[in-house]
Amino acid sequence: MDPAEGQRVLDMINGEDDVRFMGSKVEKRKTHLADALGDREMTEQQKSVADVYTGAADNLPLSVKRDGKDMTIVMRQGNETGAGTKHSLYRHYDTTTGVITADDVMRIPDVLAKGERTEKMRGKTRLYEYTLKDADGTVFTVLTEMNNRSDEVFADFYSNRKASSTARQTHSEEAQADIDNALSAAKVGINSELSSNKKDNSVREHRVYHGTGADFDAFDHSFIGTGEGSQAFGWGTYVSEVEGVGRGYAKRIGDMKVSERKFIEGKIEEARKYNIPAQVEYWENELEKKSLGDAQHYLYEV
Repeated sequence: MDPAEGQRVLDMINGEDDVRFMGSKVEKRKTHLADALGDREMTEQQKSVADVYTGAADNLPLSVKRDGKDMTIVMRQGNETGAGTKHSLYRHYDTTTGVITADDVMRIPDVLAKGERTEKMRGKTRLYEYTLKDADGTVFTVLTEMNNRSDEVFADFYSNRKASSTARQTHSEEAQADIDNALSAAKVGINSELSSNKKDNSVREHRVYHGTGADFDAFDHSFIGTGEGSQAFGWGTYVSEVEGVGRGYAKRIGDMKVSERKFIEGKIEEARKYNIPAQVEYWENELEKKSLGDAQHYLYEV
């Protein structure tokens, strides 16, 4: 890779070509959705949904008639990994599982107005699940949650539809392209180091952050999956160019380790109570193997 090509890739990663290191899939999907919606005629409710899904607005009230009464749901963008339309786009829109399309997104007001409503609890949070089944067997689901102001807020939207074989092939090719881009970025990093030895300042470093509950001096891929464990983008080490995101993961994963330790200690206590030596030994080995101590939060600059 020549220096000019290396600089072009770094510029893309740094955002100078409107391409971001993290979150680019959501931005692509928002663009795809906006293009798919085009200038179609929509109801006011559908317009509110479209504006939030495409990033044009946030926290819009969506009012529908349900059982002869007015009901309002707050449509919010949320984030890529938590409740909101970005989460829905990240998880479902234009993907190969739980597929939703632009036409499906326009069904959200219908699902809220006509769908079967079920109340659920997740910890101390009250959730409502709305499900509506089409004639072809497709089931659409809207999930809402109650916030501290007792507002019912949009959390997620998905369907039970699976992608066609053509779509799966397309996404497989896109995944390979992502891998190729990652390898190219790694090559740029090597070229950057070599260039610095030649006092060539034309290639800039890209500083990113990794938050965790583990103390280490170097990345060890044998531990992949032992942190948050979701591997949402596939196998690998996850970093963010936003320091605050890294700090958030450091706290969340560190606290998660404490919860895991308490769970195992509870199992040991229970096995001792019922005098089951084999279980005591098993869980003590698990505790030692996992090295689960008190809450530890580490933020690494890479």
